[in-house]
Amino acid sequence: MSEEIIEYEEDIVEDLELAYLKDDDMQSITKESSEKQKTTLNENESQTAELEQVMTSGMQFLSGLFKMSTGKDVGLENQQIKINKETGEVTMTFKLPV
Repeated sequence: MSEEIIEYEEDIVEDLELAYLKDDDMQSITKESSEKQKTTLNENESQTAELEQVMTSGMQFLSGLFKMSTGKDVGLENQQIKINKETGEVTMTFKLPV
């Protein structure tokens, strides 16, 4: 009878060890997932900033072409480029001379 109790206790200990190992694995997986999300967010922010810079440069280029062809300044001082990070929508706001 005492052998059965010992075997039962050993089974319980094994089950607890497995549960503990699974918990460690889950924490490890959760940590890795969190780190991947942070990396992805940093990459997205970097790409968004790069896109904004490229679009600003493009607007300056077009402004230069407009000035060369017409002699008038477009006046992009109040130019705004907004990028909605959730939807990916880009909004450019500027005023053309009339």
